[in-house]
Amino acid sequence: MKNPLLFRLHELQASEIYNHIPELVSGSNVPALTFRKYVSSRPERFYSQAAFSALHEALLDIENNYAKELRLYVANRSEEIDNAFLHAKEINAQEWHDREVKAGDDYRSLILIDRDMHPAYLRLVEAVFQPLLHLVAYFSRLSSGKGTDGLNLYNIVAELPDEPFAKVKLSYVHLMRNGIAHGGVKYSSNEIIYRDSKGKEATFKSYDVVRKFDDFLDTCNGLLLAYSVFALTRLGNEGLVPQNLMVEEIRAESQTPYWEVNGILPSTILGGKSQLIVYCDAKTMDEDKIRFSTFQTAVLAEGAAPGFDRYFISMRGPNGLPGMASFHGNELAAHRLKEHSIEQYTDVIQDYLPMFAATRRMFRWQKKVNTLKFVLAVGWPVALADYRSHTGRPQMIVRSASIHRNGWGAVLNADVVIESDNAPVNQDIVRRYSRTIIRQARKIARREQSWFSVVKYLPLGFAQMNVFCKDYRARRLSGFGLGEDLVGTIRLQRIRRIKSPDISGSTIELRRGLRFAWNRNWLERE
Repeated sequence: MKNPLLFRLHELQASEIYNHIPELVSGSNVPALTFRKYVSSRPERFYSQAAFSALHEALLDIENNYAKELRLYVANRSEEIDNAFLHAKEINAQEWHDREVKAGDDYRSLILIDRDMHPAYLRLVEAVFQPLLHLVAYFSRLSSGKGTDGLNLYNIVAELPDEPFAKVKLSYVHLMRNGIAHGGVKYSSNEIIYRDSKGKEATFKSYDVVRKFDDFLDTCNGLLLAYSVFALTRLGNEGLVPQNLMVEEIRAESQTPYWEVNGILPSTILGGKSQLIVYCDAKTMDEDKIRFSTFQTAVLAEGAAPGFDRYFISMRGPNGLPGMASFHGNELAAHRLKEHSIEQYTDVIQDYLPMFAATRRMFRWQKKVNTLKFVLAVGWPVALADYRSHTGRPQMIVRSASIHRNGWGAVLNADVVIESDNAPVNQDIVRRYSRTIIRQARKIARREQSWFSVVKYLPLGFAQMNVFCKDYRARRLSGFGLGEDLVGTIRLQRIRRIKSPDISGSTIELRRGLRFAWNRNWLERE
């Protein structure tokens, strides 16, 4: 069941997802929007492609040889696999993943590592990394005729084959995990020492620890994506799909600015019948919108988790009051299997009582105005995508921008990612949109200044844009080096006394008052 107002937007998003994750095409009726965060959200979009490919190939191989044993394994360890998605979701939601770590700010880096990264690293190891890779190690031992008992974390990593799990194993530092778990961590001004229970030590610079955590989180997200793609593309996937993945599936299809699915819980009602409770937040008092979203959520819930006798929608309104609706599971399943149109679902509603909506009724003109605002909000991304598609205009993402005063003018520095859907980023694209890149960076930098700040109104005297063709975390971009994803720099210089060196080994080009320094590694890459 689709929301007609969101149909075009969801179609556009699904197309983008299929382009980024081609393995989804093999699935029948795959809910592509479930994977949207791996394309558009940070840090999920930085997932490790090596980890994804390694686990996805391993799961396909296991299914070919041990299909029945795999389903039995997942059934016995369903809680652990489900919790892996829950823990990863909570860690990915933290705001510090895209925070810059500046050189020389060692104390703040140590606070970030000790307070946030160390607990998250241990949690990822125990709740995500170990459960997902235990599956591979278990069937590796089963295929070689070895016993499957005693598979602790160390043995799991040792059991993984170097091909294709070499990069997965490299992202995990066992001594770091043991040091964090057993309190063997010692801090100094510019380095961290990890010591395990046997007295072994490993020493890392603070920025190395940050990088190792980021790489490990990307590995875990790649593993979760691999399991999600595998589970949702299997025909008859009942039992393979974790509960938290079902929530993501229902939320992705039903979410609007006024409706959000928060979670699901199975339960038993009178007569021993099964019930699935879907918890939702309603952020509007428009009864028509509430009724449609309630109905849509029930249909989606039955499709994602079939087999329950009743589907119960528990709502919480904007005024804090509750609401509820219940639907007959057998009738929902019958209509879905017969592929009936939504007009034929007349017999599925059991109870409907959104109590919060009765406290304040909206006028008809208010409903129309809110609907118009909603249509404009969801239509703008579609119109923008169509415009870029027809004109070949790339997407320019300003990842960080700072501005300060120097004499009569403003000095602007920014990291900008340029992405093109129609063709790979080349020199012509960068040249053509160089002024646009500078304008967008200046706009964002000025927006962060106070209205009373002089620098907000000064003319631009100097600008240096670091241009990338692939997105990374902001802290990675600020110290990126000369990797092949650095396109080069664009410099606008009107204040002559400012001296700034070009990147090493670059090809210099002067064009229309701008200085381009093309990164040699980007120019020479295949």
